This record gives sequence, C-alpha cells and structure tokens, in this order.
Amino acid sequence: LTNIVETAGDKLFLSKFVALLTNTELEESLKFDGAFTAFVPVDEGFLNISYDDRERLHPWTFNAPSLVHYHVVKGRHSYSKFRKNQEIPTLYYGAKDVRINKYAYGVVTVNCARIIMPDQPASNGSKKIL
Repeated sequence: LTNIVETAGDKLFLSKFVALLTNTELEESLKFDGAFTAFVPVDEGFLNISYDDRERLHPWTFNAPSLVHYHVVKGRHSYSKFRKNQEIPTLYYGAKDVRINKYAYGVVTVNCARIIMPDQPASNGSKKIL
C-alpha cells in the first residue's frame, strides 16, 4: 500500500486534489501521518466551483487551512459503518463537519455528494471518491 497522496495520484488519477496538496502542510500529513480518511472529489468536481471557493482552495501560507482540509477527517472510517445523519469533524479548523447520510437502498452521501468509490485503501488511511 502507498500513502493517501500517492494512492490518489498514481492509482486513482485524482490529479486536481493532488495538485492542490502540493507544497502544503496537509500534503506532508497525508504522506507521513495518519490515519486519515479523505473524501476526494473526482477531477470534474472542481470545474464548477464558485470564485470564492476557488480562492479558498489555495491557502495564503504554508500552514493555513484550505478548502481541501474540509475533505479530510482523522481516523479510518469504513463505508459499511457509516450511518444516517452522522457528522465527522474535518481538519478545516476542526470546526466544520462533514455530514454522512446512509440510505436504506445502500447509497451513502457526504455533504450531498454520492460516494462512488468507497474504501480505497492506503497505508495511512482510506479514501472515498465523490
């Protein structure tokens, strides 16, 4: 297994997410620390974001959280263990949660985005692809 950053880039081809991590403290954490779970949007998910959100994707200093921090939570979280209306604190100042919803017919969403590739393993956590 490789770390979350390498798995996202080399195995899952999520180049936009990986590019946003480049030269940030979050990149270092996702390579060497953990465990984490990352809710990673597919590359197309970055195309229609607002100007304000686009600006928040790029931190103004090395240690400043970006909107990407809002897609990472501490710990390994399994798709099968998610439940309806579950909230998990993110690395975005520790103050913003992601909301998980699990529906009776088996679909799981994170902040209304459907998880399409659950439980992609990495050496220091796992990824769910939105």
